[in-house]
Amino acid sequence: MNSLIKILVPALAMAACTNPVSQTQTQTAPDENEFYLLLGSYNTPDQETIQLYSFNQENGSFSKVSGTKGVANPTFLCTNADETVVYSVGEYDEPEKANMNALHFNKENGTLELFSTKSNNAGAPCNIILNPEGDYLLCANYWGGSMTYYPLAEDGSLQNPSEIKYEGSGPHANQTQPHAHAVNFTPDNKYLLINDLGLDCIHVYPLNQPTPEPGDYVVTEDGRYGIRFKRIVGKKSYSRATGDDPENVARYASEFAGMCLQLHSTHVDTSAFENVKHRYLRLLEENPFFTPSEMDKIGKFISDTPDEDTAIHGDLQYSNAIFVGDKRYFIDLGDFCYGNHLFDVGMV
Repeated sequence: MNSLIKILVPALAMAACTNPVSQTQTQTAPDENEFYLLLGSYNTPDQETIQLYSFNQENGSFSKVSGTKGVANPTFLCTNADETVVYSVGEYDEPEKANMNALHFNKENGTLELFSTKSNNAGAPCNIILNPEGDYLLCANYWGGSMTYYPLAEDGSLQNPSEIKYEGSGPHANQTQPHAHAVNFTPDNKYLLINDLGLDCIHVYPLNQPTPEPGDYVVTEDGRYGIRFKRIVGKKSYSRATGDDPENVARYASEFAGMCLQLHSTHVDTSAFENVKHRYLRLLEENPFFTPSEMDKIGKFISDTPDEDTAIHGDLQYSNAIFVGDKRYFIDLGDFCYGNHLFDVGMV
């Protein structure tokens, strides 16, 4: 078999397959027209809910290779790049039952073996995809109204997920709550797209921005919300690096400038973030140290600055850019917004 086809099969179609066999012989001589075909279904884990077939794309014939038990309601499947691991949702409407699964795929004998399962914590996981680098699995949750993402270990096993939840309703009477139902990357891998049937929109996220890897959402004792970022061991800020290693200050400056160029070239969802001009005008009104004349001049300068829809760090300085090895990150993004990059440049 030279490749693998993944499809979603409705419950009724699977119900037509009678007398399932746990294991049958694989095809012997590989053929350029022969592919493996994966079928998922609605059923209980004591049944062969994932079945593997050989499929001939030239004549349309197919025959069963094996069946796999242990996964409930595997209604959407995907594989890693080298097709050694198959990922499957475990679709339940109840968030406490819904889960995600990883199975080893042995192409030599045409078998699947479950080796990793994690609770999804959101109802009706319905669509999954791996990120272009293959180190995260992302899932759209219909009833959860959210997107969960799983870090993957080197062997492909699932790590504890994090969740991005949506709120609100759509313009139609039946759109009373979020219903995320698809997750995809644009062909150039610059954006992540989450289709939301309930909010009648597509959530858009720019990718490949140099920021630390986010961890779980947290709630403090006084009721505030936040995100816990994973600690980066061995990091050094560019302000520290230029002080410790002044002979390489030109290289550090070039690297920092490259990070800024990437950040300030990234277009953002202007409905999700504040305009930097609005922020500065608000801060100007709250500042008691300027005379009315000075405030008028500064306010006019801010208002007359051309608008842009690109990312702004909000507190851009050498100490808020770090690196470890060849990886670089921006930190302290609490003032992140959008607008003309000159507002960031003026802070450096």
